[in-house]
Amino acid sequence: MARPSSYPTEDGLNFTGIDFPTPVKQINKLEKQNPNLAINVFGWEEERVIVHRLSEKEGSVKRINLMLIQSKEKSHYTFVKRLNALLYDQNRHNESKHFCERCLHGYTTAELLERHKPECMGQLKRPTRTDLPKEGEHKVKFKNHHKQMKASFVVYADFESLIRKIHGCAKKDQATIKAEVHQACGFSYIIVKSDGLTHGPYVYRGEDTVYRSLASLQYHEEMMRAVLADKKPIVMTPEDWHKFNSATDCYICNESLVKTGFRNAFDTYDPNTGEYCG
Repeated sequence: MARPSSYPTEDGLNFTGIDFPTPVKQINKLEKQNPNLAINVFGWEEERVIVHRLSEKEGSVKRINLMLIQSKEKSHYTFVKRLNALLYDQNRHNESKHFCERCLHGYTTAELLERHKPECMGQLKRPTRTDLPKEGEHKVKFKNHHKQMKASFVVYADFESLIRKIHGCAKKDQATIKAEVHQACGFSYIIVKSDGLTHGPYVYRGEDTVYRSLASLQYHEEMMRAVLADKKPIVMTPEDWHKFNSATDCYICNESLVKTGFRNAFDTYDPNTGEYCG
């Protein structure tokens, strides 16, 4: 701990009425006498970083982060050069690398931190910004209607794997250590046609599982493409024609088929069976 007589007095700062060593309660006065100062004071307690003081000045004033080290009746301030390094191990999410100097909240990218700063009022002041949807954009609506249409073929597949230990790759400074790897050892899949006909199951166990699964799927892909190329003509009953001619809404998305005076519609059917869908 430095002697009070060794503290700088010709550094351009106003220390009028400030004691040395400076107690935390006098930093408010020190900030008022020096408008360009914004001082945060942290400490260490029970293996955690704690907050002794957060500056109330606006975020445009550059922060000076200090760590207060206390031992019985003695105390000493040390300058925190990299706040991110100080708080890295204190965060539950190890992927956070950018920390707010006011609320100590961690973010994974610098862009997220910059978006947070204008709304931050300091620790325990108020929550970070909540972006609410604008009027007219506050409703969630399903749009991928093509995924509601019946698929000509569906492949249901499953892989089995062995868990292998990884030796000699761990590093002490890594936040996440890879200890095991999944090695594929077998697969099984079944092909289901839209008319209910099934092909398979196709099962394999052994080496080169991933390669053999891709080779097998490519082989059966050629078979499926050949079937799709041979489309059956549409089969419509009188009842189907009546439904088609009188339809005003799409049978999938339920939106109107009438567009500026004419009906914009075409029939859909199962190319495997020719069955009319809507």
